[in-house]
Amino acid sequence: MKLSRRLVTVFMCLFAAKALFCEDSIENGEDNDLDSITEDNEKELVVRDSVDPTVPDGDAVGPAQALIGGFPVAPHKYRFMVSLQLQKNRFHLCGGVLISSTHVLTTSVCVFGLNTFDIIVGVGLHNRKTNDSQHFFKVKSIQLHRLYNSTQGSFENDIALLTLAAPITSQPTIKAGIIALPRNINEDYHKPSAAAFRLVGWGATKNPRPGQEIVLPLLLQGALVRVLSAAQCSTRAKERMKASKICIDSGRTAVCMGDSGGPLFRQRASGEYELVGLGSYVVGNCQAINGANVFTKVAYFLPWIEKAVAANRQVNPPRVPPPPSVAFNECARTNGIAPFVINGKNATKHQLNWIVSIQSPNSYDVLTHICGGSIISDRLILTAAHCLYYLNSNDRYGTDQLKIKFGSHNPHDSPAIGISNIQIHPKYHNQNPSTHLHHDIAILTLKHAIGIDNKKVGLISLPSPGKKVCTGDEDLAWIAGWGHTNSTKDPVDQLYLTPPKILQYARVERISRATCRGIYPTLNFSQYMMCTSSTGTDACQGDSGGALFEKYLVRDTTTGETKTKHRILGIISGSSRGCGIAGKASIFTEVAGYVRSMIAPAIDKCRTKC
Repeated sequence: MKLSRRLVTVFMCLFAAKALFCEDSIENGEDNDLDSITEDNEKELVVRDSVDPTVPDGDAVGPAQALIGGFPVAPHKYRFMVSLQLQKNRFHLCGGVLISSTHVLTTSVCVFGLNTFDIIVGVGLHNRKTNDSQHFFKVKSIQLHRLYNSTQGSFENDIALLTLAAPITSQPTIKAGIIALPRNINEDYHKPSAAAFRLVGWGATKNPRPGQEIVLPLLLQGALVRVLSAAQCSTRAKERMKASKICIDSGRTAVCMGDSGGPLFRQRASGEYELVGLGSYVVGNCQAINGANVFTKVAYFLPWIEKAVAANRQVNPPRVPPPPSVAFNECARTNGIAPFVINGKNATKHQLNWIVSIQSPNSYDVLTHICGGSIISDRLILTAAHCLYYLNSNDRYGTDQLKIKFGSHNPHDSPAIGISNIQIHPKYHNQNPSTHLHHDIAILTLKHAIGIDNKKVGLISLPSPGKKVCTGDEDLAWIAGWGHTNSTKDPVDQLYLTPPKILQYARVERISRATCRGIYPTLNFSQYMMCTSSTGTDACQGDSGGALFEKYLVRDTTTGETKTKHRILGIISGSSRGCGIAGKASIFTEVAGYVRSMIAPAIDKCRTKC
């Protein structure tokens, strides 16, 4: 069987003894012929390479590619696992994981030098050699980390994102799933209480000797492994181990030939699996007693993953499997990255005294803004339901994990108060792909009453029950939040903008429901959703839970003085693909539809007992 010289070179890199061999071959154009690639149709794939495929003892470093000391796993237990294969002959190159219905995370070493037409992604597989074509998806785009440099041989920033040409939901019969991303960038995996760590892959089950055949199993293998401390890893690798990497002991169970890009993961208390690392390289041979298998630490690259997904997004984020068919982003918080109101301006002090910042402590126990909210009584905060779920997860925040900051246009200076209860609309379903924007509303109960003085702290007015505010007439309204005053044109860079500390607000154009349906014809649009145009000004990337509001005048019957008041119309729920894009729209939960059924009863109940 003949392969193109280009693919032969890449293949040789994946199985080379040293990292620098790969790069020299590519750079100098050496023609290292592959002797043969043969398939045993009944048992297993056998690879014979004219170059010694093993990593020699000592300190040599090479791509990590196989699973040694593992065992066959139950079919379809780890549905997030994918096989990256050569398009031409379905030869297994690397592993990867699904983080959304259209996005696969793997390592750069796996796809460096390849075009989208060179590879195909096997999804929902147990036997990697299945002939069922519905399991294989073409690749639309490949994005390597921009700081990955294959010529350095250091495997820094060894991470890549593949976007599939079609969502996995286009083949509803395959058994595929999505793995959860880490919850924050500073995730600590060395705690004594940390859950057991696991590996899965289709890599070689034995460490090959010089001249031996490399045998890849047909069925997915799995193993439990031990994570090394950074100090242990640095000692074994004889290099300072950076925060972007994580290591496992290679003594009994190891990765080697065949599965770079495969996952290191653990199981949460909820039962779902959380991605920890991606196989990058080995130190020593595949199973050296004092060696180490080094993985790209996924938590470290959460900001990069968020921006890469945003840049290649067909649907919003990897947190809702599978996503809807319409191309828009939910405006959820992004792992501690603050929200922004596009083209807004600074609010004056206490101008919007009813807005609050919903915050949660990060790994350093520092409160971090995740969403906005509105004060509707001295004990109740109105926000979006999806704000109360961890990113890329069906796990919810507990009451002890949230704080409310209020009374200031700088949320870092504000007093904080705990919450005692979370009420999410009973018909809200975070994991439903077609209706996850429906009933996106929640009420938080504060631990104690806050003083409403109508100066530093005030209430936002509610609309009349059932009153429709977006039925045909185009009008103006306002949005507010803590975030950027402008947006970069490049959606990849938006998440790296530093948000200001001062509350932002902006005027937006309210559009009719009919117009919004025209923009998103495939969206399952409920009667309690409303839209604004996202041209020019917009709410995006983290401003969820904040208010869409209107201004109105009231006259004090005692003094005759006229004052401006604010009435909430909607709760920020979703936004167009990108932000501030002409012809697109932001989506809100229409508050009027929930006053009688949810909000008023909560306020009445809280008058006597919260």
